[in-house]
Amino acid sequence: MAEVSYSDDGLKEAVRLQGRKLGFFLAAANMPRKIKEALVVLLPRFSLEQLDKLAAVFEARYLSEQAEKIKASEIGRLGERLKEILAGYKAESGKNLNEAKEKIRELIQKIKGK
Repeated sequence: MAEVSYSDDGLKEAVRLQGRKLGFFLAAANMPRKIKEALVVLLPRFSLEQLDKLAAVFEARYLSEQAEKIKASEIGRLGERLKEILAGYKAESGKNLNEAKEKIRELIQKIKGK
């Protein structure tokens, strides 16, 4: 990672933004509360570079989890749509089958009637 130099105000702003970012990802992280609390105690000892790396790890994990949720949701929606299509197909084919059977019965009746 390239080293970046900050003015005092720039450093304060960078730390503040990184803190907000880490806070969000830490709150959203799927890990035991005790681990989260331990990280909160350790974070002030991290360098900016370490904070950047940790934020990147949390962000990647968060995005991966969100992608899995979306994927699972999409699969569920597609499954429901497929069930609807299949039910419609079964209803239509059943209707067609019943119509075909009725026509066959009518033809048999005509043949018997002759």
